[in-house]
Amino acid sequence: MTKETGKLVRWDDDKGYGFIQPKDGGDDLFLHINDLSNTQRRPRENDIISFEAMTDERSRPKAVNAKIIGKAWSPFTIVWVISIVLFIIYVICIFAQVLRFHPLAVYALMSILTVHQYRIDKVAARSERRRTPEANLHLLELAGGWPGALFAQHFFRHKNRKLRYQIEFGIIILIHGVSWGWVTSNPEAVNQFKNDFIASVYVPATERQLHQPDRETQKMFPPQKFWYSPSRQHDLESRARIIIKNDKRVIEGIIAEVNPLTGLIVALPAQFEGVGVVDSHKLKQSFTNDYLKGEPIHVSIKSIAMKGSAKQIELDLVGE
Repeated sequence: MTKETGKLVRWDDDKGYGFIQPKDGGDDLFLHINDLSNTQRRPRENDIISFEAMTDERSRPKAVNAKIIGKAWSPFTIVWVISIVLFIIYVICIFAQVLRFHPLAVYALMSILTVHQYRIDKVAARSERRRTPEANLHLLELAGGWPGALFAQHFFRHKNRKLRYQIEFGIIILIHGVSWGWVTSNPEAVNQFKNDFIASVYVPATERQLHQPDRETQKMFPPQKFWYSPSRQHDLESRARIIIKNDKRVIEGIIAEVNPLTGLIVALPAQFEGVGVVDSHKLKQSFTNDYLKGEPIHVSIKSIAMKGSAKQIELDLVGE
């Protein structure tokens, strides 16, 4: 079918249908809201519409695959695009260590993807093309996209009347509810799991900076913006110093990294040949908001150990 254009001469917004007067003449064509692009706003009289002409089961002319010509985004489409932009900004802020990662960000991302997949499936249903398997939609919901699915079901009027699907969807929501209930009531077990996971996959910054990684290691741990370059390391070391505080010798180091997983990575004077770590377990839960990169901090050395060729310096905070 070829695309044609015409003017919407009548439209009943309550009933969701109207009639298009073709540009090339001929009988007016029936247009239903379901045959219009769902990324656009509700149509209005005198809108110019592009469409494909066909006949219904009674041989009456109708318009399908219709689209309003010009800028006619629906409020939902605008919100969806803004959501994607805000999420990208949030991810950038996490990598720049301006903001902390929060588990709810996973729900936000998966909800955006789920809404998009619902839209694709709705369009496919209208045009009788290959549909998205329900198992795929449930998988997205189970991965955290159920809030987006809940919204999409009502906005697109899709999957919200199928009893079996709604039962399965309800079980997914229940699983998430029970999981969050267990997490909030067992914070110590969650923290232990997080620490065990971090210990199994995380390479401390002190170890990364003290030897040149081989090619295999570089593939596993590609360079990040916050890793220390030689010039940056020298600058931080030159600012660190030994001071006398409360009649004791104390190190005034410089915070090189505020890592929510590891803790505070502190640059020490050059004679210590490296940086030290104030473990996150010794800090308040809000420490990522209390400390800033580049500011001085008073510490003492608790222990120095070697792990292979890497020196690990454990630090304690020195109170005011």
